[in-house]
Amino acid sequence: MNWYDKVSKDISNIPEAVAYYEAELLAAKQDARIAGNIEKAAANMPGIVETRFNQLQEIEGILEYLNIELRRLRIKSQVKVISSSYLKTSGLLIIAVISSAIFLFTVDILLKIIKKIKNHFLIICI
Repeated sequence: MNWYDKVSKDISNIPEAVAYYEAELLAAKQDARIAGNIEKAAANMPGIVETRFNQLQEIEGILEYLNIELRRLRIKSQVKVISSSYLKTSGLLIIAVISSAIFLFTVDILLKIIKKIKNHFLIICI
C-alpha cells in the first residue's frame, strides 16, 4: 500500500508519510550525485528519475487530497457554526469557532510541510 492510500484512509498517517518522504529526499540527493564512471551514472539516471518522479506524483496526490479535505472541513465547520442557533444563545459559539480554527490551522501547517517536501522533489526531478 502506498502512502496516498494510507493517508486517505487515515489522516493520522501524515507524520509517518512526512518522515518517509524526508528520508527518501535525502536518498534522492545521494542518487542524483554523479561519481565515478560517468557512462554508468548516465545509464542509471533514467531509472532514478522515474522512481523519484513517481514519488513526486504521490506527494502531489497527498497534497491535493489534503487540500480537498481542508476545504471540506472549512465548509463543514462554517455550516455547523451558522446552523447551530443554540450555540449563539448559550455562549458556546466562541468555543466552537476557536476549536474548529485550531484544527484547520493544524491541517494548514501539515499542507505547508508537504508542499515543502514536494518542492524539494521537484528540484531533484528537474
